[in-house]
Amino acid sequence: MPSSVWKGSIVLSLVSIPIKLFAAARSERTFLHQLHTVCHSRLRQPLFCPTCERFVKRDEIVKGYEVEEGQYVLVQGEEIRKIAAKSSRILEILAFSKLNQISRSSRVSTKRVSVCSGREPSRLACTSLFLIP
Repeated sequence: MPSSVWKGSIVLSLVSIPIKLFAAARSERTFLHQLHTVCHSRLRQPLFCPTCERFVKRDEIVKGYEVEEGQYVLVQGEEIRKIAAKSSRILEILAFSKLNQISRSSRVSTKRVSVCSGREPSRLACTSLFLIP
């Protein structure tokens, strides 16, 4: 079974439905690589620097975004927090829309919702949500 990309709850007024979201299609992601602080070479597992030809310690690692093959822009501290996805454990439904009211460009990524297993009342409530015309 594929791993969930998000776990949380859909909250409707006083009803909380625990759910998991699964990616229905692959999307673009920002990948950061582990680099050696001394020479900025990309590290391989188990944390080996091919440039320095030695194993490195965890405190010798920085994050970097590859702009060209072998060329990295270093990303540190506050910058990592800024590019990290804003996440929450609650998916609050503010309004319902018909599919034809949403532009294609607004539908960036598609997710599949699954109610956490073993919770029949939640499953019924969630199923009802997605059957609303």
